[in-house]
Amino acid sequence: MRRRTLVILVACLTLVALTLAIACAKPTPAPKPAPTVTVTAPGPTVTATATPAFKPIELKMTTYASAKEFTTLLFEEMGKRITTRTNGAVTFKVHVGGQLGGAKEVLPLARDGTADIAIFGEGYYPGEFPLTGVAVLPYTGQFGDIKARQFLQIIKEFPEIEKEFSGKGVKLLIPGQSADPIIVMKSKKIQNMADFKGLKIRTAGNDAALMEAWGGTPVGLVYADIYDALSKGTIDGSFSMPIWSYPPVGLHEVGKYYIQPKTGNTFSLYIVMNQNSYNKLQPEVQKILDEEALRATNELWATVAMGILREALGKAAAVAGNEFYALSDDVLKQMKDASMTKVHAKWIDDTAKATGIARDRLEKMVSRWIELNNQAQAQTKLINFDELYQKEFAKK
Repeated sequence: MRRRTLVILVACLTLVALTLAIACAKPTPAPKPAPTVTVTAPGPTVTATATPAFKPIELKMTTYASAKEFTTLLFEEMGKRITTRTNGAVTFKVHVGGQLGGAKEVLPLARDGTADIAIFGEGYYPGEFPLTGVAVLPYTGQFGDIKARQFLQIIKEFPEIEKEFSGKGVKLLIPGQSADPIIVMKSKKIQNMADFKGLKIRTAGNDAALMEAWGGTPVGLVYADIYDALSKGTIDGSFSMPIWSYPPVGLHEVGKYYIQPKTGNTFSLYIVMNQNSYNKLQPEVQKILDEEALRATNELWATVAMGILREALGKAAAVAGNEFYALSDDVLKQMKDASMTKVHAKWIDDTAKATGIARDRLEKMVSRWIELNNQAQAQTKLINFDELYQKEFAKK
């Protein structure tokens, strides 16, 4: 009995000792979480993400136009944003005023890779962009910023237009549809259609057909030659360009009378990039370039345009004797009736012959182009340019 009691006592003491040992043991530490790198900024703490390692590259841009021309300024604004977004890695060398080539050479320079990017006027390349010509048909839309945005839509619905760019080895960046053109006259004040008779007026693109329909004589001249021709009296006036294109080459100094026929732009500049140059860019840079080109079309266009428009108006108005005046609604209607149907029909005929595309397809293209612009204009608060021009000229 005493032996059994001793065994039980030993067992109890052993159990107590084990319990105390377990209770006194240090707990196993929990695993440490993986370290998280954070960036402290105003507001909430955010987890850092890797910044792409942009490779330094300088892209060469060429244009026959001046440094103050609208599309040059538009491109430079876009370029600044691209440089900023790539941390200074992507930069641009801009050649203006025909430094690398004139109006008829800049597109080939982009096609063969001599330049990475070019600003060119499709009107200087007759026969090469027949379908793109739908965008500069007169009386299809008066506002350049709206037409630039709608051009991106029309080429989606009619992809054969876009192929006129990609088929030449260039990628369309910005369709720089111009603002409503101004007719500037050296000494003849046009009041009605009869006043056009016998006048020699510089034209480009569809302006030639318009001028013929109005009774004038169209004269083809490149941008750089207009000043000399007007100052010497070789031509009586100039058409096809918005007023902001006149001061950069001094036309406001020799042109006295300014009128707006309200045809909408009949000549346009496009910003394109050599496709191989684009393909060589890093995917991240391609994405940034595409985004900024779209932003330039949708947002920067109007901002840049209004800035240089007011500057140009100020310069033209400051010259003694210069005058802007509005044609009467009756005269504007006569000019439209005399030219619109004729010019549109000629474009359809000529383009059908040049491309082999069915006439009904081209007719649908024209109708859709007008419809797109009318719909967009109906949804936009529009500027009365006659009032704006007269107000600026009245300040002198």
